[in-house]
Amino acid sequence: LCTGGLSYPSTGSDGAGYAIAKSFGHSMIPTTPALTPLLSDDPDWKSLSGISMPVEMSLWLEKKKIISYEGSLLFTHFGFSGPVVLDISRHWTRSLSKLQTKILVNFLPMFKEDVFIKEFKKMTESKPHRTLKHYLSELCPERFALMLLEKVKIHESVVLNQVRRQDREALINLIFQNPLSIKG
Repeated sequence: LCTGGLSYPSTGSDGAGYAIAKSFGHSMIPTTPALTPLLSDDPDWKSLSGISMPVEMSLWLEKKKIISYEGSLLFTHFGFSGPVVLDISRHWTRSLSKLQTKILVNFLPMFKEDVFIKEFKKMTESKPHRTLKHYLSELCPERFALMLLEKVKIHESVVLNQVRRQDREALINLIFQNPLSIKG
């Protein structure tokens, strides 16, 4: 049966078709929003409004990866959008009633984490006085790089050979396994 959905009542998509189908004894699968942006209350992410970048986004449920997508992420004034968000949104909304649901983002999907660590060490040895901000800005948008440094409390003027081990590990974790703060 093609009855339309319930996403846009002013166009007739008010869910009436579901009630009619149910009255004839058809079983119903509960509906959830799909192909929808995700909202965040994190001002750091909102400050990146207008930036788009390739990412890998994964839905985790109780320490198990459920699904993963790669594509463009668009930061917006309300949170996140773009093809990768629209792809994963239906899975996120369907899993909300379950415990420990989270979305992790890899902001550098062109690297495996261990490869990035090796590249970072090579760059530290070959260009020790390059700033971390400059290095990251070669891999991702500069505003994004600055926000990452703020989140891990590393000043933008720190050079590669002065990055403390725990700061480097926190930054790498933020880049490759970043849990998004999603409120809806």
